[in-house]
Amino acid sequence: MPQILSVSHNIKFIKDYQFGYAKQKFKVGDHNIAPLNKGLRGMCIGELRRIGISIGNIGKIYYEITLINYTKKYVPQNAEL
Repeated sequence: MPQILSVSHNIKFIKDYQFGYAKQKFKVGDHNIAPLNKGLRGMCIGELRRIGISIGNIGKIYYEITLINYTKKYVPQNAEL
């Protein structure tokens, strides 16, 4: 489960408040933001990545992502590929 922080430069932060943090659970490759899917591949638990995504002519929105944990899909040894 990644913990994601989205950052905009126009936000004023309140002291001792983690504004913008959201724990999200999703399958890598199925997130609705394609550049996040690409940026999350190969992450290790505890790793921090910062991904900037261009939004048209507006600029970029930045995501700070920490992988909290993950589960692998179980594939039986005798399963056909």
